[in-house]
Amino acid sequence: MKEDLRALREEIFPELAALHKAQAESANEYTEMGKSLSDTMDRVAVLEQFHERMAKEHKKMQEKCMDLENRSRRQNLRFNGIPGVEAGNPVRFIKDLLLELFAVNDLGDSRLWIMPTGLLCQNRNRERGLGH
Repeated sequence: MKEDLRALREEIFPELAALHKAQAESANEYTEMGKSLSDTMDRVAVLEQFHERMAKEHKKMQEKCMDLENRSRRQNLRFNGIPGVEAGNPVRFIKDLLLELFAVNDLGDSRLWIMPTGLLCQNRNRERGLGH
């Protein structure tokens, strides 16, 4: 019986050693995966914080842009009811008028845009349901 146990032991020990080795390798892989996961979670947390900061900055910049656009609109001049301008060159007419009014030779970097506000524009707005 002792010999049967010895034979069984000799047969089982190599298999048991292989199982211990596989378990140790699995434990090492588990530890490495845990460290990797922890590092990844740290990186994700940093990226989330960065994203939040960027979202706040984006919102702030959008608000600033809207404010600047609104301020720009308040600086616009509007000329209504100038007879005969539609037939000619309204930009040239307004530029000459401003040069004469301000008694200057040049308007510098001022820009002139003509926005159509005549009867045609009013009719289009009515068709679209805008205005009276």
